[in-house]
Amino acid sequence: MKIELNDSLFKDLEALSMLNLEGKEREIIKEDIKNILKYMDLLDEINVDEEEEMFTPLSRDMLPREDEIKKSKNIDSIIKEFPEKKDDYLKIPAIYKNE
Repeated sequence: MKIELNDSLFKDLEALSMLNLEGKEREIIKEDIKNILKYMDLLDEINVDEEEEMFTPLSRDMLPREDEIKKSKNIDSIIKEFPEKKDDYLKIPAIYKNE
């Protein structure tokens, strides 16, 4: 799947990452992302039809464990430092658009 990094997509990525890039720094990051996408395109070209699907590289079985509820020791400091919040809820940017 080929993804083209246009200005619109880059602005969306910038907003999601809560970055405000300008000038040369913006161009450097944009070029880095383009290089990553080129590498992903290269990986897409590899024929894996004859390969068996693998879900984990581990050869041993993953044994389930009991879930333990633990209260975080630093939750108050995280909430205090978060840019937007209401009571104990943290507001994050939307990750999709309704079009």
